[in-house]
Amino acid sequence: MIIKGITVRIPPLLLGVTVLFAIVCAMSFAESKEWIYVWMGVPLCIILIGFPLLLMYSNEKQVLKNKDAVRAAAHRVKAHQVTSSMRGVPVIFEGEVVKISGLQMNKPTYIIKDGSGQVAVRRFALPERLFGVGAHVEVLGTVYGKLGNERSVFINALTITPTAAAPAAAKAAPVYATVGEGDVVAQAEQVMKNLSAVLEANGLTFTDAIKTTCFLADMGDFAAFNEVYGKYFTGKPARSCVAVKTLPKNVLCEVEVIAEMK
Repeated sequence: MIIKGITVRIPPLLLGVTVLFAIVCAMSFAESKEWIYVWMGVPLCIILIGFPLLLMYSNEKQVLKNKDAVRAAAHRVKAHQVTSSMRGVPVIFEGEVVKISGLQMNKPTYIIKDGSGQVAVRRFALPERLFGVGAHVEVLGTVYGKLGNERSVFINALTITPTAAAPAAAKAAPVYATVGEGDVVAQAEQVMKNLSAVLEANGLTFTDAIKTTCFLADMGDFAAFNEVYGKYFTGKPARSCVAVKTLPKNVLCEVEVIAEMK
């Protein structure tokens, strides 16, 4: 239904309840000829449909008024970046719809995933354009949830817009340089830059690391190496550090990382 240029959708459950109530009133009037069923039934049917429509119209009107300002202030994020610490922050998030619930009511919930994880997205009313599981969408909204309770976090959406799916082969390979020049500090810095490129290409950061294994050609270099290591792995993941006889291409250090995609 379009009201003053604004599309408003009636939830199927609400429509069904209203139609059922109207049928009951009509049957009661036909059997008893009591006009009370008409006098009460018609206004109640109008209220059952009209009040929710008025609320949805008011909500969509506010969306149209505010969405440009929210988009201008919004940050583009990946799923794993949407945490309780971002509560109140406007965001833009793109991904694939994997689950939909609440379409029969007035507050649908969508589970949307990208390469780094998935996020719950809620909306006050059904979106202007309907879509199903598998659709690729862009969400503009604000992060909500209880601080410190990551399970409660969701995006309260202003708009959920179907978009073209990202090409499967569009993901670029990380760019990194060969380690092997300079002292252990210079080589450790290059190792970290290479790791950063690999992590970023998969929607991750150093804080997502849960285990590292460090290899040194000379354990005497540990202090200098550790100073560089500590600047990047601030989350202090579990670590093993061993000295080996020789590393490939005679480099002085090497780091292996296991990271968790949230």
